Amino acid sequence: MRHPIRLLPSLFLLLLGLAAASPAQQAPPLAAKLGPNPPDALLALPDLEPIRLFLARWVPPATLTEYEEVPAVLLAGAKVFLVCEIRNNGPGDVRGTHRVDFRVDGATVAQQWIEARPQAGLLARPGGAWTAQPAGNHTYTCAVDAEGKVKETSEANNLRSMSVQVKPVMVPPPSH
Repeated sequence: MRHPIRLLPSLFLLLLGLAAASPAQQAPPLAAKLGPNPPDALLALPDLEPIRLFLARWVPPATLTEYEEVPAVLLAGAKVFLVCEIRNNGPGDVRGTHRVDFRVDGATVAQQWIEARPQAGLLARPGGAWTAQPAGNHTYTCAVDAEGKVKETSEANNLRSMSVQVKPVMVPPPSH
């Protein structure tokens, strides 16, 4: 499956994809979540949530035009993008820069700083490179707004994880 992205210029070669959420993907209105008398200030805040994680084939960032999804079973040493699809469920737009951490087994392996994205009702698809190692089962976690800089209606939904299996590369025995 291919996921279109748009590139933003940066010294860090950041990768960011934007797509409008379909009506089926949109979260219920914030007022419905907050009850009959929510504070007015909460109604204008964003609510960032990683809604889907996937792995994508690695290509040099300068040539990347879309993510090509790959299975979560890799050979040791394979380089991939860890991709995090983020939705802003709130009615408010994100202001300023926030950091997305890409973690494997609790250790941050890549980071991306996102400027004022995603806006209300939109998606972003940042990705970070990772070389799959060592062999074994791993947990990939995306932490949105990892530093807690974006004031949101909920900070409780800023993490999502998935399992990744890394298989050892089998080297045939030397022939005699």
